[in-house]
Amino acid sequence: MLRTMAFTSSDVRAAERPLLDRSVPLMRMASRALADVCRSVVNARGSEVERSSIVILAGAGNNGGDGLYAGSLLARSGAGVTVLAVGTALHDAAARSLMRAGGRVLVVDPRCRIPGFDTGFDDAELRLRLTASADLLLHADVVMDAMTGIGSKGALTGTASVMADLLAEILHDGRRCADGNDDNDGNGEGAHDRPTVVAVDVPSGLGVDSGTVPGASITADVTVTFGALKPCLVVPPVCYRRGGLVVVDLGLDLDPGRAVVRRMDASCASSRLVVPGAGDMKYSRGVVGLITGSQRYPGAGVLSVSAAARSGCGMVRYLGPRRAQDLVLQAMPEVVVGKGHVQAWTVGCGVDPDDHDDDSPASAVGALLRHYQTDDGGSVSTTGVEPMPPVSMPPVCVDAGALDLLPDHVLPQVVITPHAGELARLLTRMGHPRTVDAVLDDPWGNAVLVHRITGATVLLKGAMTLVVGDDGQGDGLHPDGAHPDGARTMVSGAGPAWLSTAGSGDVLAGLIGSLLAQWRASRESADDATAEERSSAGKDRGCPAVTEIAAAGAYIHGLSGRMASGCDVCADAEPLIMRVAPVGGVTRDSSTSSDRVPWNRARSIGHPIVASDLIEQLQFVLASLLRRHEDDDARR
Repeated sequence: MLRTMAFTSSDVRAAERPLLDRSVPLMRMASRALADVCRSVVNARGSEVERSSIVILAGAGNNGGDGLYAGSLLARSGAGVTVLAVGTALHDAAARSLMRAGGRVLVVDPRCRIPGFDTGFDDAELRLRLTASADLLLHADVVMDAMTGIGSKGALTGTASVMADLLAEILHDGRRCADGNDDNDGNGEGAHDRPTVVAVDVPSGLGVDSGTVPGASITADVTVTFGALKPCLVVPPVCYRRGGLVVVDLGLDLDPGRAVVRRMDASCASSRLVVPGAGDMKYSRGVVGLITGSQRYPGAGVLSVSAAARSGCGMVRYLGPRRAQDLVLQAMPEVVVGKGHVQAWTVGCGVDPDDHDDDSPASAVGALLRHYQTDDGGSVSTTGVEPMPPVSMPPVCVDAGALDLLPDHVLPQVVITPHAGELARLLTRMGHPRTVDAVLDDPWGNAVLVHRITGATVLLKGAMTLVVGDDGQGDGLHPDGAHPDGARTMVSGAGPAWLSTAGSGDVLAGLIGSLLAQWRASRESADDATAEERSSAGKDRGCPAVTEIAAAGAYIHGLSGRMASGCDVCADAEPLIMRVAPVGGVTRDSSTSSDRVPWNRARSIGHPIVASDLIEQLQFVLASLLRRHEDDDARR
């Protein structure tokens, strides 16, 4: 749960309350873990704590207190620790602890009232103190951001905003020396030419529960969060500003059913793979149908079909124009061309929505999607099509050109896969005008809005892909990742930036269609099974499974990109779990190797790839996840 589930700030604070009532020293526990991370960061920079310079940007609240207590531990270890007081006060007990340990305090906010310090200074003195602050930040090994925590709302203001801008300028410049000379002499000693920023709980100035960036804020290299993941740490755009992630286990009793976001990981993705049994045949392993490709873009048909065929289903049926058919059969002779029974669809890749010829792919897609149209109450509309029971409709992955053909309201087993531009266009068409920038500023909020308007499961593609779908409450379910507004959110950021290449989305759509077909086939088998077997398959009986399968597809797609490119830089590296007891030391999860800790900057940037490279890697990614699935089953 610590690695995968994110909770709102109010739920985290509510979970802290019983421990605080029992006098469990949560702040001291958090500060010990924070100090341990800072020591490791200093060592990773090739320095020693005794020779290091630590600067703490401290606000007036408990977040500042966490930083100050950690600073006192570092000062006792020999580090030079300076606090820049950016608020109207400091946490009193923590400040006294720091000063007893030899730490220094520089008051930067003239409104600050701290006994024993000069306050209420004029503008000239403020300028001098800001200049001194800039010099301290410039020459620091570690800058600890402890200005605001999970109780803060909105952008930074006042002195905190000034300090955030000042730090951003220093980080952008990336030099150690104020005179502009690069002190990297070529022997590696100057390789770390800017401070490492460690955020306390969350980077300051960010939307903790929304994942938005309302204004001035901090961008961290490492974030040490306490008790549980917060939504902003796993949803874009804030997740791109958190750096490496450490989760400190404080022993909070959190209800998994109240998690608002869930990270897709290897364990969850592997659980969504269907292993064929001795009695299976091609039809019972899942048949996926694809209406993809066009005269203009036949390659989209080849890529989507090839991905579907290599993702574990028993059969692929293809319906497309003759030119695309010929290329598909040349690439994949196993494909069956023509109509027939399917258990899932993938439609839209390479389809021109403005091609209205009767035999065009767009016409076929439009006719198919009308079967999924519902009224706002969820009942299937019968306008112009033969009525079918909603539960009998196979899931469908709707990509690219088919998005323009989407009815206003559809069944939740419709998975749409837009990028930001396509989502903006879809919202605008539905009476909620958006620019691409507006979607990128609040991708989660806009994905939830599209889900509410259309009823579809929304997969918004990006470095951190968001999947928002039905939470299953209508089926009496309340799964992990259920949002209070009735939407379930999952995220996957396993892929490298090299994935942003032509045809990559076609591969993803084919992959998701194949996974949905296998799930649907397994459900049909469960319908024919004994009551005991049906009970064991109960978790798959509702549309929350569709959300999870779509997210698993994004995860598998991302891993394929990493294997193909040789790149291990991605938006959502695995968090490190640290455990700290009320009394005693700090331990790290032994499953995290030393070269994978969040503060280790040694990463392989990899090399360019094309979409076809992803297809070649699918079998290896699936093999790895199937082994994981087998191991998980053995442990259970």
